[in-house]
Amino acid sequence: MVQELPEIENRLLLREAIKGQNLSKEFKSLKTIETQFEFWDKKIKSPYITFLSLISPYHDFSGTPIQTRLTNEFQKFKINPKKDQYTGYNNKLVEQYRLHYGNIFHRPILSVKPLIEEYYENLQFSSNKENFIKDKIDSLDNEISQRRKLSKDWPNDKRISHFLQGYEGNFYNDKEPDLDSCIYEFNELISLLEGNSMAEFKKFLVSESKNKSYLSKKVNELTARQQLMILRYLGATDKIMELRNTTKAANFFNLIICKSPQNIRVDLMEIETWTTASASTKQREVTKHNLEVVRKVFEQLGIMSLVAEVEADIKKLPSTTRKKL
Repeated sequence: MVQELPEIENRLLLREAIKGQNLSKEFKSLKTIETQFEFWDKKIKSPYITFLSLISPYHDFSGTPIQTRLTNEFQKFKINPKKDQYTGYNNKLVEQYRLHYGNIFHRPILSVKPLIEEYYENLQFSSNKENFIKDKIDSLDNEISQRRKLSKDWPNDKRISHFLQGYEGNFYNDKEPDLDSCIYEFNELISLLEGNSMAEFKKFLVSESKNKSYLSKKVNELTARQQLMILRYLGATDKIMELRNTTKAANFFNLIICKSPQNIRVDLMEIETWTTASASTKQREVTKHNLEVVRKVFEQLGIMSLVAEVEADIKKLPSTTRKKL
């Protein structure tokens, strides 16, 4: 069970873990990052990240006698990684941050995954997807603008500059945070990773905006038959046609694709010829054109099983020398 940080801090402040014990010699004998972090957990009875928090320049104790005392007393247990241990050290700090700070409200987001999950959860309740995405992007842009302003107002707060470094490095240059060639003050490391996650989320939103705009435009351009053909490949028309009432079916599909019920009814009456050969050369050309449009829609969506199904139906059509419509 994850301990609350105040409890851990109080334990460290009381220094009960090292009273009467000579642990410095044992700690010096440890050569790996993993065993040194484990030493803190098992022998000092507190995660190393708590010590870093208490001696951080961003802690409320900063500059006080109590911080000086803590720094001096635990200096012999401070982890000083070698260059080839930088990656492991930084990753261990991130691991401990997620474990021991995971229950704190409004904590920085170190992974884009929860942001995307929340996005999809809220997107389903929006009838105007494009406006929803635009609002998300605007909100994120506003957050970045505020951070840039703060970096000018508080130039000594390196957490802000590290956040912007993580964001701009990823968003403008597709550059991941460097965890291999240096170590960070842990608050600045978390800010760096948070900025990186914000950039990943911004790129995701921009991609979503382009896709939603493209799909919205394509749907508006599709004819009633093309839209119905898409629904048929998705298996929707079969269930409705079991009603054996073309008028009811046309009225139902009118609610979905917003086309004239009369035109839909005519199309439904010819449903069996939508993807099959016809005696009319012109009709065959229209059918092939419709199938190619439907295939492109499924390709855009990435539903490759349906792309293959449509391509198989296209191949079944007799060839024609006339130009495509």
